[in-house]
Amino acid sequence: MDADILALDEPPEWDRSLILKGLLTHPYITRYWYANEGPPADAPRVSLELWTGIKDWAVLGKLDEDGFTQPVSYANEHQICHGAVVGNAAEIARSDSRAKSYRQFPPKEAADKRKADALAVRVAEIIGADIFVTRRPYVRESKWARNSGITVCDVDECLALVGLYLRSQYDHVEWRSPDGTGTCRMNRGVFFWVGTRELLPSAWRWFYACLQHSFGIGDDALSYLGGSVLQRVQRALQARDDVHRALNQPQDNDTADAALASLDTVLLLLMGALDAAAQVAHTVLAMDPDELYTAAWHRKNWQRKLKKVRPKLAALVTNDSPGQHVLTILGHLRNSVHGSALQALSFRKGVEPLQTLLGLPKAEVAEIRAAMRALGGEKLWGVSHVLPDRPHVDPGTLLERLFPLVLELINGLMDETPVENLSYVNIPPENTKPPENGPDDPFYERTRLSIRWQLGF
Repeated sequence: MDADILALDEPPEWDRSLILKGLLTHPYITRYWYANEGPPADAPRVSLELWTGIKDWAVLGKLDEDGFTQPVSYANEHQICHGAVVGNAAEIARSDSRAKSYRQFPPKEAADKRKADALAVRVAEIIGADIFVTRRPYVRESKWARNSGITVCDVDECLALVGLYLRSQYDHVEWRSPDGTGTCRMNRGVFFWVGTRELLPSAWRWFYACLQHSFGIGDDALSYLGGSVLQRVQRALQARDDVHRALNQPQDNDTADAALASLDTVLLLLMGALDAAAQVAHTVLAMDPDELYTAAWHRKNWQRKLKKVRPKLAALVTNDSPGQHVLTILGHLRNSVHGSALQALSFRKGVEPLQTLLGLPKAEVAEIRAAMRALGGEKLWGVSHVLPDRPHVDPGTLLERLFPLVLELINGLMDETPVENLSYVNIPPENTKPPENGPDDPFYERTRLSIRWQLGF
């Protein structure tokens, strides 16, 4: 991690940097600082047997007389290790005048910065790093850096990856102090439940009304229906972890199968959450109870009936709206479970790692692509044309584009559903937002933000 990424002295305000700084003290993680100019003079030393090193630092030494070798040392309280950067990769980067990075600087200064960036990646390789956290533009731009076997990311991306890694070790950390002296944990269910409530803020008012109405009439049907929306989103978040866990491993048939099986689960759960929300709206708007199970945002017949009683609600999923395009993509992908399964394709470009791609359903591909173009363009959705007769998509990119849009749609639908019209419902202002019960409450703002950020939202 570049030393200027996180504050080394005074902790910052409550933000992603502070959460990440704490998680990096976790015993499952080893973190080394790095800087072009080396560690500060007062950095603590560590001595083990015959060697002395700079604690928690990776240090690049001076170039040897052969002109091709630079020693590297890295140390923590348990070990002191030595290696070397060998070869001319840094000089090649220095000569890369076609690069867009650092063009605002004079040529010699830009060349020196590219060389320094290349050396930083080589140091990360030498110490066996999995992740290099940096803002260096040339590292993010260069293909050779992306093919080094190291994941290059910024603070936000690193926090999401570290959060995924710790959850994969069955450790759901709410917060960890930056000095490593204290840790707050949750069980898996509470962690994802808090995450769900944080990502669906409109549900505080909406679900409270469902509960209040059910209690008032002595029938829990609506409360169970409303709770199903939240429960399915919670489970979709858990299955989303499974997708990324599979995709963040060296790819083969097994990882591809695991990723697509979990993606199927996410799609089913998200559509199920939307269907349950439609049935809640059907009930709230006093539409024909005998037609409750026809309620679905994408069904034309139900849309027409919805327009008559709540046109603003219907407008969220009709008339070429973003919601309509989201439903098109989600619906067609989800419906693949009724026909040909979503197919994986293994693809490698040059020396880049093997990648798993997902073939879009052939019969609906035109509608899916049109919806993607309406929602930012196919590039943002990870569409590629590695086969001329059928577009494919990166499943991780697809998921990270689709999931937030579904959450946004659900929040909008909840906002526009007039749950106040239900009998026995009177919603005080404090029940339209998370409770304010102090740091020990799982819905405390700092806890909710920590979980949101660790989930990558």
